[in-house]
Amino acid sequence: MMKNKVTQMAVIADSTGHPWSLSVWDVDAGTKLMSYKGAICTPQTLSLVGGDYLISAVAGKPLLQVWALNSRQQFQIRMVCPGRVTALTVSPDGNYCVAGIEEKLHVWQVSTGNLLTVIGRHYQPITCIRFSGDGAYFVSSSEDCQVLVWSLSSVLSLNAHVMGNSLSSVEPMHAWTDHSLPVRDVCVSGGSSKMARVATCSLDQTCKLYELISGRLVLSVVTDTPLTAVTMDTTEYHAFIGGNNGMIYTVKLYEPPRVIEQHLNSSEEVGNIFAGHSKQVSSLSVSLDGLTLLSGSQDQTCRVWHIPSRQCLKVIPHNGTITNAAFIPSLSKIFALDNVKPSLVMQSFKRHLHGAAGEDDAGSDDVIPLTCKPSAQLPEGFTQSSSVETNELLMKMENCQHWSNGERPDEMDGNPDSRELTMINNQLYRYCVQDLLGKLSQK
Repeated sequence: MMKNKVTQMAVIADSTGHPWSLSVWDVDAGTKLMSYKGAICTPQTLSLVGGDYLISAVAGKPLLQVWALNSRQQFQIRMVCPGRVTALTVSPDGNYCVAGIEEKLHVWQVSTGNLLTVIGRHYQPITCIRFSGDGAYFVSSSEDCQVLVWSLSSVLSLNAHVMGNSLSSVEPMHAWTDHSLPVRDVCVSGGSSKMARVATCSLDQTCKLYELISGRLVLSVVTDTPLTAVTMDTTEYHAFIGGNNGMIYTVKLYEPPRVIEQHLNSSEEVGNIFAGHSKQVSSLSVSLDGLTLLSGSQDQTCRVWHIPSRQCLKVIPHNGTITNAAFIPSLSKIFALDNVKPSLVMQSFKRHLHGAAGEDDAGSDDVIPLTCKPSAQLPEGFTQSSSVETNELLMKMENCQHWSNGERPDEMDGNPDSRELTMINNQLYRYCVQDLLGKLSQK
């Protein structure tokens, strides 16, 4: 079957959110494999959580949106955040989520939803966050022109808020200040952190390449246009830089002349440029085999390029600016016909620091469940209209999850809403017992 032949998958989101928020594509065939509906995704926030979920920030709102990857479990969850998220990433093992809310970094533990620490080291809104291949470090960039390298173990071990402060006192391992204008994108090479390199691009028309551990500047590339996207292949043989003019520049990292500063000009470097986009390049990603480049642009298209020949293989049109575009592993559970139990437990993200006062009261309203898609299977005799009604009831009950263990607050006694929710709970219970179990006993 076709789904067993898929070797390269790409997830793409645009600025309209119609007819879907994001979609998964077979880039070899140019066909859409799966689509997920919801709100518009914020640029630089779409990330894979383990092999079970996709997460992104909702544009213009203090919300995170989560989709289950499995085709038979297409539900959405929205989680309330302390503010609007401008950048987000998840560690390769799916255990930690780091988000930029204005100029502060927030670190959550995915399995518990605990907000572990908040770091205030940037001075302007954060633009991009990337983890290293082994998850030991992450890199953050900002409109303040800084690029900071953080050790995850240091961030998690030094929690100054325990001593009464709201922000962690941890300092970055490196603070790179070579850019003179806002940094738009960051790429960290895969594999071990010991050999990893970090590529950054900025509106100051330069791209910098650093060694992750030593912090040494290895290369500075100067172009003739503001730079908005950067990526590297898996072997770190090439770096690809997207510009404001729609051009994608190729930088050969292991060929002479080996000087710290190189200059690229779009009129002179024709043989090293991918030309096809008519507007700013917003996203770049290289496939695992290093032969295919995926680019998204403000011209409302994604293009698939053959790197050795620099030929455009496919053009994937969209209805708006491409906000996120990246290759992901070919995940078989996307096409599983049966409901697949997630291998990763994901809890609602809390808005207060773990162990801080008021934390226990924050989890009850952090999750906003949304109606399941009509394609989901329903019990016999249970119509789609009744499904929508039940979801509306469940949304009301979600705000009172702490009642389930007999922890109903005294101040709710006598409240008409509390009596209504109690009645709803009884109705759902009777339906489950009398209808579902009753039909099973007749078989």
